[in-house]
Amino acid sequence: MTWNIIFFIIGIATAVVGIWNLAQRRNIFLAIAGILWFVITLFKFILPQVGLYNFVLFPNTTLGDLLLFMVVPGLIILAYFQGHRRS
Repeated sequence: MTWNIIFFIIGIATAVVGIWNLAQRRNIFLAIAGILWFVITLFKFILPQVGLYNFVLFPNTTLGDLLLFMVVPGLIILAYFQGHRRS
C-alpha cells in the first residue's frame, strides 16, 4: 500500500469526522479543516491531473497544491479570529 492511499484513507476519516462535527454544531474550523484535508488529498494524490494549466498566474499548479498553500493558511488566519463563547 502506497503512502498516497494511506493519506487518502486518513483524508476520508477526517472528512467523516468533520461532517459529524458540523452535524453536532461543534467547532466549525476543525470541521472545515477535516473536510479540507480530504479535498486536498483527493486532488493532490488521487486526481493530480486536475490542474490550473490555463490560468496564467499559477502555471503547472495542481488544484491540490493551490488548496494546500492558499486555502489552509487562510483558514488558520480565520481561526485566530474565532471568538470563544462562555456558557
